[in-house]
Amino acid sequence: MTALKKDAARIRGHLETLRNSPWLGPARKWWPNYLFHFTDIRNAICILEEGKLVCRNQARMRKDIASSEVIDQTEEAWKNYVRLYFRPRTPTQFHNEGFRPRSNLGPLQAHCPMPIFFLFDSQALLTRETTQFSDGNLAVAAPSVGKDATFLERIPFQKVYHASPLEEAEKRTIVYHRHAEVLVPEELDLRALRTIACRTEAELRTLQKLLSPKTWRKVQRCIKIGRPLFYRARTFVEVTELQQQKVTIRFNPNSETPGPFSIRLDVKNLDSGKTYFWKNEEYTANDDLRIAIPQLESSTAYEIRLTLDGLMACADTYMPEDRVF
Repeated sequence: MTALKKDAARIRGHLETLRNSPWLGPARKWWPNYLFHFTDIRNAICILEEGKLVCRNQARMRKDIASSEVIDQTEEAWKNYVRLYFRPRTPTQFHNEGFRPRSNLGPLQAHCPMPIFFLFDSQALLTRETTQFSDGNLAVAAPSVGKDATFLERIPFQKVYHASPLEEAEKRTIVYHRHAEVLVPEELDLRALRTIACRTEAELRTLQKLLSPKTWRKVQRCIKIGRPLFYRARTFVEVTELQQQKVTIRFNPNSETPGPFSIRLDVKNLDSGKTYFWKNEEYTANDDLRIAIPQLESSTAYEIRLTLDGLMACADTYMPEDRVF
């Protein structure tokens, strides 16, 4: 049984106060219920298959989504903690969410093409005896960190949960507090996990495709599409439409970074094992991608995988109607 803080009741009471704060408004009133962790889909697969998050110093990340410059500025001790945010849509997420061409990764070179969100029960984690929390960005010199109810009550949550446009005079302070974090030593199991959120239906289907059947059955009830968690400003796949001899990929029509990408669609005939592919080295994802596959005869099952600059953008399977039970 997990040991609780001596002032756990005060922490629960403060979360209740936050939930009922009029300044939060209807769009944010649910934020105090959760703590948020987002990562690229390849890391999310490892987390779900292994049943835990681990700290940076122990992680075998398939895709490092953080800026090496920011990580280098972060005190080494914090790399021994699993780190979650008090809120979604942090400044870090703003900089790294969504597909961007290799030539347009920005000065921090941080990139999380297909983010998956993990929403944990805030009460369950904040009341744990070993959990700590910061009032802002851990990458600054001498960040303010504590672990008791008194410290939690002093965190300026109106700044942490701030979601309005920023005035220049307040920008530095608000950005610092929007990065407030929760720190769990070494590793975090998934007992307090309540929701796994994907950006689109196509990305949810990709997560299903890449997970083992056993793990999918275990977690599928808590997987949802969570539009309010994402900025949705850059390129990603909204919808995949698979027909017997045609694939249609619908991209975000409002992308700020439509390309050019090196794009590749791989198709595998699940009956014969034969594979086919289509590629374009200078593709701009402004419109729907429609690819004919005349090699696939009637009543043929197949799977697709689409990559942008070599990174997974979607995966799906087509099953003929006469095989669907």
